[in-house]
Amino acid sequence: FALLWLAARNYRALASFTVCGGALAALSVFLAGWPLHLAFLGQLATISDSVLMTPINYNLAGLAAQFSDPSGFQFVQSAGDSATGAARSGWHVTGKGAVWALLSKLALVAALAALMAAFARADTATRHIWLWPCAIGVIALLSPLTWAYHYLPVFAFLPVLIWNLAPRHALIALGALLLPIQIEVIPHYLYATFTHNAPLFVGSIAMIALTLAFGWGAFRAAPAPRTA
Repeated sequence: FALLWLAARNYRALASFTVCGGALAALSVFLAGWPLHLAFLGQLATISDSVLMTPINYNLAGLAAQFSDPSGFQFVQSAGDSATGAARSGWHVTGKGAVWALLSKLALVAALAALMAAFARADTATRHIWLWPCAIGVIALLSPLTWAYHYLPVFAFLPVLIWNLAPRHALIALGALLLPIQIEVIPHYLYATFTHNAPLFVGSIAMIALTLAFGWGAFRAAPAPRTA
């Protein structure tokens, strides 16, 4: 998000992040040592080049994996879970491969470039109301490991959608977005066979729709181009 602060010319936030983040990073290296941090960065690289499928992991990589050959995934059963068959809890994981990993990184870079351009052009209100939730959603969707709670900051902006929609339309939209991913609803389709991981599929689609809604709001709020 430092790049978005830079694009928005919010130098105070950027300076605070740089000073506090730099101090915390230096303290971490001092306390834990550089070799441990190198190992951690190596683990992050491994995660970045992997695809994880769980019922509460919503992102584009997991969504794309729904259309791949399931035999290429390894199932890791949760520690302490002794269930068998479909009742087992755990996750599926596989490597992306060189091409997929490269495309994932390029997509994230392209998205950040587009967001920076949007933040640079938008006025303060558009950034605060529409662009920030859109940016959080986009980055979460393109990240290799995204849990459901990573979208909570986006949901904090839901009143914006309600305010800008007719009440009936707002209720329909919120119902379509929120009901399928409620913990009381997920068990009803947890083991559905229309895809490899139904909750991941439904949740990812819902998060895409939510992110697009804020993106469309930002597009509509964008100032008209100046004419000579």
